[in-house]
Amino acid sequence: MVFSSPISNTYFPVQEDEFRLPSPKLRELEVNFNKIFSLYAKQYYSNPVTSVYASDIGEKTIEDGFTIAILIKNSNI
Repeated sequence: MVFSSPISNTYFPVQEDEFRLPSPKLRELEVNFNKIFSLYAKQYYSNPVTSVYASDIGEKTIEDGFTIAILIKNSNI
């Protein structure tokens, strides 16, 4: 199993190839979405944990398309 960090843009365990890392533009979008959704979740939940993950579709450019997963958990439950 492989885990990625939305904060450091690294994988655990470390991967030999870098094909899974988002392109620089998409990485910037991922970082901004992490900040935005963290603020958003704090408005609606008492103790939220949030993560946003982005992945390129195609040839590692944002113009080819991308996917985003937004995860919000209320850690008081």
